[in-house]
Amino acid sequence: GPVIGVMGALTREKGQVTVVNALPCLPRSVRLVLIGDGPERATLEETARSLGVLDRIVFAGFRTETSVLWPAFDLAVAPSRHEGLGTAVLEAMAAGVPVVAAAIGAFREVLKDGTAGALVAPEDVEGMASTVAGLLEDAEARGSLARAGLIRVKDYSTENMVLGTESVYMDLEV
Repeated sequence: GPVIGVMGALTREKGQVTVVNALPCLPRSVRLVLIGDGPERATLEETARSLGVLDRIVFAGFRTETSVLWPAFDLAVAPSRHEGLGTAVLEAMAAGVPVVAAAIGAFREVLKDGTAGALVAPEDVEGMASTVAGLLEDAEARGSLARAGLIRVKDYSTENMVLGTESVYMDLEV
């Protein structure tokens, strides 16, 4: 069945509990892979156990080879409560994986207010479940988000960041 990937430290601010709480609302065939480790792992496992979805979650632990993992997912989810730029979102987009993210900070900018990825209010379990379910049922919508993400992520390439930094320095020259 479909596989949702969430990558990041298992900490409260990363918000993985939102996806775990949304899992019972999704078809039983949907699997969740949590890549990362951290202090919230035991809490996430207990939450999943109490919801009856522990058997649908893979706690993959810390991984260094993240770029090769993204293509295994039908959707990438970034449910963070607080986040800076969010490199996992950029990696997923670069791998052609459609993204569902919390509508916070830089995620709104990176995903162009929902045109290069879907946005859900932070900690909105129902919104997360309905957005993920809708995308899993609509291959065309997933493909559209993936294509838009591939185009958008180019704005965050190393080359563009260097050019932008250089431009700032050039503007400062007297």
